[in-house]
Amino acid sequence: MPLILAFWFTSVAAFIYLVLDSYPLVKSLSALLRTGSFWMLCFVYSVFNALAYGALGAASGERIGNLVGSQLKELALIVLATLGTITILQSLALKVADLKIVDLGSFVDKFKGQVLEDIRKNVAKAQLARAYRVVQGLERRYEGKVDELRNEYASVMAFGGRTSEQIHRELESLLQERKAAGLSLKRALAERIVQVDLEQAERLLRS
Repeated sequence: MPLILAFWFTSVAAFIYLVLDSYPLVKSLSALLRTGSFWMLCFVYSVFNALAYGALGAASGERIGNLVGSQLKELALIVLATLGTITILQSLALKVADLKIVDLGSFVDKFKGQVLEDIRKNVAKAQLARAYRVVQGLERRYEGKVDELRNEYASVMAFGGRTSEQIHRELESLLQERKAAGLSLKRALAERIVQVDLEQAERLLRS
């Protein structure tokens, strides 16, 4: 396989592994793909993966081809190289007289931890931006219809387990707070609905 294609396919394999490894912990593919440190980690894995592919092909390529057939040889090399890269990067340590000089496994674990933290920050930012857009949308959707928005607020709160009396007290308190501050009741209702049930708030926009 040409060198450029080998690097491309081993990079894709490293990317797929890192996505499968990270996604269950962050639950957001878009946030993951927007995180710079994730791409740095992906580049590191891609380089090691390409080196592992080259070394494995030179040492055992013919034997692997005989075992799986020529058509599956390259795929087998990529899979085995990826598995080897994962093992090496997670466990490699260089010791001299029982003193660890380089502990690549710990370094990679810390780096992956930082990557996950960066992704979670992006998830939180995206969630805040999403909530802000929905609040603005509700304000436009219920322009001149504050009473309707109050009814929607009451429905959302009732679904969340509040009693009619509790909802009434909260509405009165909210109205007084907004009057004292000179702010919009419509905005306050929209913000509360979004805080309690963002999905329901988005359904209201689509209704």
